[in-house]
Amino acid sequence: MRNSKSDETNNATKSKPEKSEKHGKKTKAGSKPKRSQSIQFLHPWLSTTLKGNSGYILGLDFSPNGKYLINTAEGNNLFIRANVELDHTTKVRFSPDTKAFIGSLGNDNTVRIFRIGKKDDGSPGNISAAFDFPKKHSAEIINIGIASNGKFIMTCSRDTTIIIWSIKGDLYTSIDTHQMNNSYGAVSPCGRFVASSGFTPDVKVWEVCFDKGGMFQDVKRAFELKGHSAVRYELGQEAYLLCTGNIQYTSPSLISLSPDGRTVVVGADNSIKKYTTVF
Repeated sequence: MRNSKSDETNNATKSKPEKSEKHGKKTKAGSKPKRSQSIQFLHPWLSTTLKGNSGYILGLDFSPNGKYLINTAEGNNLFIRANVELDHTTKVRFSPDTKAFIGSLGNDNTVRIFRIGKKDDGSPGNISAAFDFPKKHSAEIINIGIASNGKFIMTCSRDTTIIIWSIKGDLYTSIDTHQMNNSYGAVSPCGRFVASSGFTPDVKVWEVCFDKGGMFQDVKRAFELKGHSAVRYELGQEAYLLCTGNIQYTSPSLISLSPDGRTVVVGADNSIKKYTTVF
């Protein structure tokens, strides 16, 4: 898992130059062929590329203060690393205070809380596991989220289940999305709603309700986005397209939006690319 400043680029490890053949001698049997150079992708919004992951990127997230980016990948060799014994993390999300993060475990199919230590200069230090949530999902967890107000944690599995938890791992409630299967689940930036997309083209949204004392009350159906035609549903506001573009990757990619809504990072293969919008 990676935790690094989002505005800095980690230098890729330089490969050693290969020795050229002398006097027409053939390459030794069993020697590895020279690797072809990777395709360079260019885009007017591309500000930097973070390299250093040796395997496919599985999850990534911006810290709420916008200073750090964390990712989990197969076979990491990174700036700050936390090893998960006998398991691996698939998705990660920062806590609102950036002092911890949650990760979904691929084998145990549950959630683990990780604490982030600090060095003497105040930068992120050692990462340690705190505790695991009870195992409640029967299908693979495909996404997780933490409310920005710190009131709850959301886990979404590949079937039709979304679970709402307390930050201490207590189960608040379970939601059946009735979408045949979930393809994604998320928590709104305001920390008030959870949403899911699935087999149907609609997005379903629920409101997670708490009383004035901060005690959990219930989850109630809020609205549906049919063709993304409603955003501020109380005012009947419709969504509209600001801009569009194409980014080519050979494998499925992950996208994370910065807290200020101006920067997007895209993780695919073994690299992370950061795009910054200009207004």
